[in-house]
Amino acid sequence: MSIEKMALVNIAGQVKNLDLVLLKCIESKCFHIENAYSTTSGSDMEVYQLNEKNPYKDLLKKIISIDFGQKYNFTEVDFSEIDNMTLDELDTYASNLEVSLYTVNEQIKQLRESISQYQQILTQLEHIHNMDVNLESLFNCKHIHIRFGKLPANSYPKLEYYDKSNFIFVHYDNDHDYYWGVYFAPKNFVRQADKILNDLYFERIWVPDYVSGKPEKEVNEVEENLCKAEKKLELLLKDRE
Repeated sequence: MSIEKMALVNIAGQVKNLDLVLLKCIESKCFHIENAYSTTSGSDMEVYQLNEKNPYKDLLKKIISIDFGQKYNFTEVDFSEIDNMTLDELDTYASNLEVSLYTVNEQIKQLRESISQYQQILTQLEHIHNMDVNLESLFNCKHIHIRFGKLPANSYPKLEYYDKSNFIFVHYDNDHDYYWGVYFAPKNFVRQADKILNDLYFERIWVPDYVSGKPEKEVNEVEENLCKAEKKLELLLKDRE
């Protein structure tokens, strides 16, 4: 980062014009304000430091504490709408802004979580979309528990050591790194099965309750919900700017 050469200047004028002058200096974007008292003390100039209370101090703290959300881009805008407001009116304006932003940010947060969930579900369903079975019928088994997930490829051969155990692992897809599948275990043996598969680094995939039909049909519905959520998020982010 380069160093910009600066010049120290003094501005003299009437106190009644102080706020307007300071505003113009800030708007110039090239004026770095210094404490005049510290730079002129010890000189022949007769100056004194203003110690009056800033009526906007508490309001400024309130505005700074407002949660504007992640990746919020601040831009300079026309503030003539609030230029002539009283302090009480500004306080009310800031309170309403805080409530409005909180509501929008919560909606954005929920949409992002939903989008992430939809994307994970699609990733899961991609590996079981060829299964011609109603998922709800599997989840509603009374005596058998099922677990969807993926097993590391180097763990798959180790299943033969457990061929006499009371569980069955069925893979329906595989790639270089994982065998994607489901294991079935009797209700009274599911904890032991979970421990065995966990020791083999099986990663369980949680399929939401609302995914209940055949995988191929569910993929279409999830993709539609994902598209709606992404469009709604885009509109909210645009309105928040």
